[in-house]
Amino acid sequence: MLIDENRLGATVDALRDELTAAIQDLVRIPTENLPPGGNERAGQEYLCRRLRDLGLDVDLYALDDVPGLTEQASYWPGRDYRDRPNLTAIWRGRGGGRSLLLTGHMDTVPRGSAAWSVDPFSGLYKDGRIYGLGAIDMKGPLAAFVLAIQALQW
Repeated sequence: MLIDENRLGATVDALRDELTAAIQDLVRIPTENLPPGGNERAGQEYLCRRLRDLGLDVDLYALDDVPGLTEQASYWPGRDYRDRPNLTAIWRGRGGGRSLLLTGHMDTVPRGSAAWSVDPFSGLYKDGRIYGLGAIDMKGPLAAFVLAIQALQW
């Protein structure tokens, strides 16, 4: 598929506010990594809905359901994977072109005990910046993935 760069640029500009809103939505969903557990489910479900709405084949699955997981070298015994599902989504092409893998993570660092100047889950947008846990690592890029797919579908 050949892409008209001018049209794509205009589409990205048209989606700018939607991207900001999607990042804010994700920041407002607490997904802190709190060993031995975490709480990424609500964030993953949000992404799952967005990707499904774009027509992608999505699979939200529990890690405990993956055959052979405990035999993997990177498996962490003692971790609690409840409420920490993984999400895969496939946008099927129409030809024999190359594939592109977009990958990221939904968990954030814990909010910690230090005082915040803004609510870490506010998603505050001020002076062209979005504030909150995960805005840069990695909820902003996850939202950008979704909007990139949306832009390419236009």
